Amino acid sequence: MKYIYWNIRGIGNLDTQIPAWYWHRLHLQNSVVNDNNKIWCLWSNQINTNILFNSAQCIALSYISNGSIIYTAAIYASTKYTTRRQLWMDL
Repeated sequence: MKYIYWNIRGIGNLDTQIPAWYWHRLHLQNSVVNDNNKIWCLWSNQINTNILFNSAQCIALSYISNGSIIYTAAIYASTKYTTRRQLWMDL
């Protein structure tokens, strides 16, 4: 299975726009974006993904790989410890 991980500062800014054809060329037809547009998760049609949780600091997903359920989380934690407490409760 192929994975893509990309962490780029400013990608969620309104001035930054990535055309849909770019993702399709990478065979990433499906996506989910979190509440504040700071976390993006993209995957191909070959992966059957369930979105378990979506918040300002985390997107949690599950999918099946080789007969096993895989749980994964994409996290963009707040620098404020009081806000980060909510992330820990969510996880």
